[in-house]
Amino acid sequence: MPTINNHQSNLFTKLLLLGDDKSGKTTALESLVAAGYKLRILDMDNLLDGLKDKVMRDCPEKASNVEFRTLRDKYTTTALGMAIDGVPKAFTDAMKMLDRWKYDDVDLGKPAEWGPDTILVVDSLSRLCDAAYDHLAAITPKGRSGEQHGMAIYGGAQDGVEMILANLTSKEFKTNVIDPPDRNWPRDDFRNPTREDRAKERRSETCASQTKVARFKESLMEPSISLDEAKAIVETKTAPRVTEDGIKGKIASAEYIVHNQLTICIITMSNGFMVHGVSAPASPANFDAEVGKRYAFENAFKQLWQLEGYLLRERLAAG
Repeated sequence: MPTINNHQSNLFTKLLLLGDDKSGKTTALESLVAAGYKLRILDMDNLLDGLKDKVMRDCPEKASNVEFRTLRDKYTTTALGMAIDGVPKAFTDAMKMLDRWKYDDVDLGKPAEWGPDTILVVDSLSRLCDAAYDHLAAITPKGRSGEQHGMAIYGGAQDGVEMILANLTSKEFKTNVIDPPDRNWPRDDFRNPTREDRAKERRSETCASQTKVARFKESLMEPSISLDEAKAIVETKTAPRVTEDGIKGKIASAEYIVHNQLTICIITMSNGFMVHGVSAPASPANFDAEVGKRYAFENAFKQLWQLEGYLLRERLAAG
């Protein structure tokens, strides 16, 4: 049975070094260099000036114990503001370094095997998170709206960073780790909360939760008018628009293929363009050939609305 005196923290320290931005967290690591530790710094923000100055002033003979690699994506100025120049590589390069500290002619082996006399510094964890987001944003495809799903990018980046931290804090990672994230801490963050503070916080959380539930329920509700009412309103519009009859007038033929309970409809337009739709009952016992054709036709026909809408908009834009 493992006992607390055999815990991994007796051999290795895994530390989250909190403090305000530019408060000297990285510079303070000089004391560890002076004490004889070897520092391997994964430099994500290129702000090692203070540490370099202090090491060269107080213990220059141990400067060779500080190894670093700076990983930052390149940026360029555009008409819309700053943007990453090319494909972001900082995050993937950081992952490679955490697996094996190797680049150019340097090969210091696996960080997980460096031992108790070495400290891995991820400086800073906040910039690593930024690099993870930029990496996910570059590989996440756009949806039908032409935009990316921001929450999916954020969630993917968060999952990636969480897995990194899980690896760095595991017992298999046999090296000391220091992560100094950046944050501006309000003055009262560290005071002991009173009973009134806790009650106020609970009320605030409850109110926020109820608001989210209300918005979620509202988002699930159908619109206030029915589909037939919407169609009736559309019929009163006099501006150019796409109509069902107009689309059907351009259809040259509709063919159907039935395979077991699967029905496929192929609509060919008068210009030769084709779209297809499918239908299949969830329960095979409910299969009806004519019903299958109707639903497959409707599935294909829906695609023509967008195509005809785009064509009309092109004509309107051309004047």
